[in-house]
Amino acid sequence: RRRKKKEREKKEKGDGGGHRRKKTLTGWDYMVNEVKASWLGALNSTTDITSQINFNYGKTIVVDKDFLLTANTQIKKIVYAGGKIYTNSNITITIDEIEDTKETLWVLNSGNSIKLIQDWVRPDWWGDITETLNFSENALPDLGGTIYLSNKRYKDNFHRAGLVGQYKCFTKDNVRIIGAGMPSSDHNYTKLIDGTGSIIDGMLLFSASGSYNEGFGVDSGIDYLNARNSGVVVPAEIGEGILSGPPNLVDYTKVPTNITFGNIVGLCARPNDPVHSFMLGENVEQVKTFGTVKGIYGQHGIVIKCASVKCERVESYCNGQDGIIFKSGTDLRNKVSGVNIETAYTNANGELGKTPHMLPTSTDSMGVFFNNNSTMSDIIIGKLESYGYYHPIRFDSNAMSSISINIAIGICSFTGKGKTLAGSVGLNFIKGKYKNVLINTLEVINVKTALASAL
Repeated sequence: RRRKKKEREKKEKGDGGGHRRKKTLTGWDYMVNEVKASWLGALNSTTDITSQINFNYGKTIVVDKDFLLTANTQIKKIVYAGGKIYTNSNITITIDEIEDTKETLWVLNSGNSIKLIQDWVRPDWWGDITETLNFSENALPDLGGTIYLSNKRYKDNFHRAGLVGQYKCFTKDNVRIIGAGMPSSDHNYTKLIDGTGSIIDGMLLFSASGSYNEGFGVDSGIDYLNARNSGVVVPAEIGEGILSGPPNLVDYTKVPTNITFGNIVGLCARPNDPVHSFMLGENVEQVKTFGTVKGIYGQHGIVIKCASVKCERVESYCNGQDGIIFKSGTDLRNKVSGVNIETAYTNANGELGKTPHMLPTSTDSMGVFFNNNSTMSDIIIGKLESYGYYHPIRFDSNAMSSISINIAIGICSFTGKGKTLAGSVGLNFIKGKYKNVLINTLEVINVKTALASAL
């Protein structure tokens, strides 16, 4: 009896390969938990095994051969094993889980919708096509999740700001984008270098709350712009870097909150293009950065047009109009207040060791610009450094209060390359009312006037 009991227990345990046996009227049969696509008749991209897949719902599908899905399908789990899943147009595929892989798993068609139960996704699964980050965001559950990027370049997602029906952007709340690291630019700022981190071609617009972003770069550099649109920028669409705000940047029906950026770079094409390399926030609330966030080229580098901002280090380079701008508008949500920055650094001539393919030429360029159309208050900056701009630091305000800068350094080495430039002002208070503006240490070099005030 003991021997028979052990034999029965061994049969029930199965063969150790994911297969469990059960007692039936005719004897012992395998209850298969994994099914290879080839077992279901999969041969190539035209083999339709939709009905077989649906019949085997609850089992793991091992994609060892290419096959086709032609109707709505539910799959418990997918394991990549060298094959690809092709799809007909306008179908929805719901998947509980996809085992981790960086290989291309899907060949999607127009109107397809992938819905994941698991809370993470890789754009790599959709192949070397455009809009892989859009597909990834749409695939995540409604409550959000994580998009993991590889150390590679991803094609354009065609983001653009605009009115309803015109914009394209990230809109799902609580989505994290985790890259393989902030990439480096080439020596003359024409592109981000493949293999140095995660790179996304073209503008990205973040219009969702709880957005967390780390370790990647957006490449809208001159090489990208020439290939995409013959070198022509389209503001709010082609040539922009990273933008954070409502889809049309002035629509307050949904105000994004709690947005985080860390170790990210936005590269634009030229200094005087009317675009932003890195807008931390416009009409948003609660923005946080960690590590370094960096904006290169474009008229505007690092842009802050919102309240409740906390940053470790912000950097900008070769911006045609202003390297770092704090700008308050007339709406409550784009008034600059509650800003705390440990280090703010901007340089019109680029980073050490770089030879930019184009430099700013405007004699009205500003390194750091406090531009206020209404009110601006409660700004704390530990160290502010501005190099190479015609006007290193400028205040232009209707009403400004409670501004504290511990150390401010402004050096004008604009086209004069170390010469004193007529009209240049190190620290310039243009107009308006100022209250409780404190700068503990101020150093300005190579300017016509060190400190000017028209209070």
